[in-house]
Amino acid sequence: MTVSNTGNVLLLVKHGRATPAQCADCWEKIISDCNRITGRGEYNTFLKTYRAINSLLRDYNAVKANLICLQYAIDFEKIKFVRSKGYKIDTKNSKTYKESLEAGLRKCENILTRLSLKQNELELLQNEMKGGKVETFETLIASLSMALGYSVPEDITLSRYNEYVKLIQRKHAAAKAARERNGRT
Repeated sequence: MTVSNTGNVLLLVKHGRATPAQCADCWEKIISDCNRITGRGEYNTFLKTYRAINSLLRDYNAVKANLICLQYAIDFEKIKFVRSKGYKIDTKNSKTYKESLEAGLRKCENILTRLSLKQNELELLQNEMKGGKVETFETLIASLSMALGYSVPEDITLSRYNEYVKLIQRKHAAAKAARERNGRT
């Protein structure tokens, strides 16, 4: 929980050494596995949106940089790259070349619009994932203990926490089924 609260993924290292990038990859796998085990796809949706933003930003930077370079010098490798991204560069004469570069720069700005939409989508996902509140470790343990009816130790592992959550879900499902059998909802 300390990693989650502080964002310090280096706390995952118990023995030996690991780079921050290795720790970040490990943390991402832990979160992804936890979401898969609990049946919640929030993180995977978040990650997919985040990667789409990253891809759009890379495309925008690469295309715009190449188009700007092409305004100063004809470079057939850059033209080939820009064309591979769906931009038409007409090299028949200098007039059509200039016009196609200007059109390409305008079209490139459309990536910014798509980028803005994805960023808004990411913000909505973040707000939904937070549910408007940030839960601390103490809040989670207290809620878990109350739902189970006994005190949960503070040195709980993530896998044990997930099993407790499944147990609580089964308990609630059984109680709901019993209420429905008795004619109450």
